Amino acid sequence: MDNSGNLFWDILSFRVLITPSVLVFLYYFGAIVIPIASWFYFAPYVRKARAAVEEHLVESKIVQSLKKSNFDGRFWFYAVVIFTFMQLAWRIMFEFFIAYFQMHNSLMALAPLN
Repeated sequence: MDNSGNLFWDILSFRVLITPSVLVFLYYFGAIVIPIASWFYFAPYVRKARAAVEEHLVESKIVQSLKKSNFDGRFWFYAVVIFTFMQLAWRIMFEFFIAYFQMHNSLMALAPLN
């Protein structure tokens, strides 16, 4: 029985790889959902930690110098820079994976059929 034209059989026999399609979904999931979920998860902890530090060091010279300097501006600048580099690294990793599977497909197209 020849099942070479059956997509379901090709998927089961690993002649057709589903990973490149799954990788595109995982990339967008990771690039959009994970940062948003992380923000909502960690924001309360950051607020509590900052409030605790300010409570214990109210009259400290460190807190006064942080208030005088543009600490919030620097914090957001560094947060945006780190976020950008993390998104870039995420993109590069997925481009590598997709290129790997494209090389596999090209090599399989050159190979004779069994």
